Amino acid sequence: MIKDVIKIIDDVRGQDIVCYDMREISPYYEYVVICSGNTNRQTGAIMNHLRDYCLKNKVKVHVEGKSSGKWILVDMQEIVVNIFIPEEREYFQLEKLWLDIPKLELDL
Repeated sequence: MIKDVIKIIDDVRGQDIVCYDMREISPYYEYVVICSGNTNRQTGAIMNHLRDYCLKNKVKVHVEGKSSGKWILVDMQEIVVNIFIPEEREYFQLEKLWLDIPKLELDL
């Protein structure tokens, strides 16, 4: 499923995609993905494609932040996706939370 998620984000032109492998760390989810979209409209498009994927594949999904589009969190149970506009991503700097967490190598 993580490969599908990364491909969806890449297909919708999500940028600076980073994926953290949380399988040895978190009992709640396996991966955390962080990506950017240039505008609120693009972050919304990424979220919509991920939600459609979940509905099609019968994966429970919960979305937060879709009304502003600045930071959208898509909880796909085993994968949590954070979609930012660049300014918000720079401000919150979530990557600093997981400096010691292994990153997944992405084949884009």
